[in-house]
Amino acid sequence: MTTKNDFEADDWKLIASAPIIAAAVISASDDVGDDRDSEDEEINAFKVALEKFESRYAKSALVSDVLSYIKAEGTEEFEVLFSALSAAASHESPLEDRVKSIGQAGEIVDRIADKKEAKLYKNFIVDAATAVATASKKGFFVFSSSISKKEDFYLRQIQSVLGV
Repeated sequence: MTTKNDFEADDWKLIASAPIIAAAVISASDDVGDDRDSEDEEINAFKVALEKFESRYAKSALVSDVLSYIKAEGTEEFEVLFSALSAAASHESPLEDRVKSIGQAGEIVDRIADKKEAKLYKNFIVDAATAVATASKKGFFVFSSSISKKEDFYLRQIQSVLGV
C-alpha cells in the first residue's frame, strides 16, 4: 500500500492538496459574485463529503492519509484557494492552471502507487469536486441538472487530466 511516506515532501503537499484544489476550482468556476451563502454551502458539502469518503475509501492507505491531512489542515485551505481563484478570475487562466496541478498530482501518484491505489485516489478527487458541484443546487426544471455548465466543464477537465 502506498502512503504519505512514499512521497517527497513537495510532492506530498500537492497530492494532499489536489482534492481541495479540485473542490475550489469547481466552486470558483461558477462564482455567483457576492453570494457568500453559495460558497458556504459548497464548503459544507465538501466537509460532509469528506466524512462519507472515510468509509468509502477506507481500503486505500493513500486516500486515508490525504483525508487525515485535510482534517488536520481544516477547510481553511479551501477558503483561501476559493478566494484566490475568484480574485484571479480576471487573469487569463487561473482555473486551468489549478486543473494542471491536479493532473500533476495524478501523474506523481501514477509513478509511485500501484494502479488500483492510483485509481482510488483519482476517483476520490473527482468525487470531492462533484460534491461541491452538486451542493444544494436545484435545477429550474424537474429533469435539469444541478451542475452548471461551467462546473460540468471543469469536472470534465479534472477527469481528463486525471485520466478517469
